[in-house]
Amino acid sequence: MAELRLPKITGKTEKEQLEQIKTYMFQLTRDLNFALKDVKARETEYKQSNQDGSEKGSQVNPGEETPIETFAKIKALIIKSADIVNSYYEIISKKLEGLYVAESDFGIFKQETEANFQATSTSITQQYISIQEIEDAVNNLSELRKDHCYIRTGWLDDNQTIAGVEIGKYSETEDGTDIGFARFTTDELAFYDGQGTEEANKLAWFSKYRSYFRNVKLIGNVEFDNGYIIDQSDGLAFRWAGDD
Repeated sequence: MAELRLPKITGKTEKEQLEQIKTYMFQLTRDLNFALKDVKARETEYKQSNQDGSEKGSQVNPGEETPIETFAKIKALIIKSADIVNSYYEIISKKLEGLYVAESDFGIFKQETEANFQATSTSITQQYISIQEIEDAVNNLSELRKDHCYIRTGWLDDNQTIAGVEIGKYSETEDGTDIGFARFTTDELAFYDGQGTEEANKLAWFSKYRSYFRNVKLIGNVEFDNGYIIDQSDGLAFRWAGDD
């Protein structure tokens, strides 16, 4: 990975300083072009190695940077050291609200609903909130339930490298909370525990060539292309499923 040097401005006059800045910008452009070409080459090599070794379960060696990680580091370095930053974001937002109240001799049921829509140049997010409250007049009890869910489409990460759909839900009752979300991207379908997006947070995921599960419960038989079957009809048996 190329190491970008900081500018060294020593000119005594504004003209000399401007000339040094021009020289630095020219050299910086060359260094960045070289670094980005190297990232592209490594990305192509990485994709090719994954494709060639997919059936063997090839993975990146521990401690080795992927092209995406290298690109993200260069991007962060440029933004952090930038003297001039031009940014423009257009956001479209819409909020809808609803209220439902039912009263009887048994008590009162009230539900407040809210929908928030936000669209940017990188993603569209739909968020839905439901708050339900019951006041039991007979037993003099009250119960509150809060449910939140959302759907996000487009780029799912800050670096704009993961494209897909994310669906999540957060429920809060007197018994506790329930959190979880799933992602359907161009690389996999994954279910998360709601605590993060790292591999340790995945509960199950289906990639292009393999499937991974933390726990498995089979409710039927398993058939293989070679003609064998795992049969659960009477205990557990591994048998030939061809002609009797």
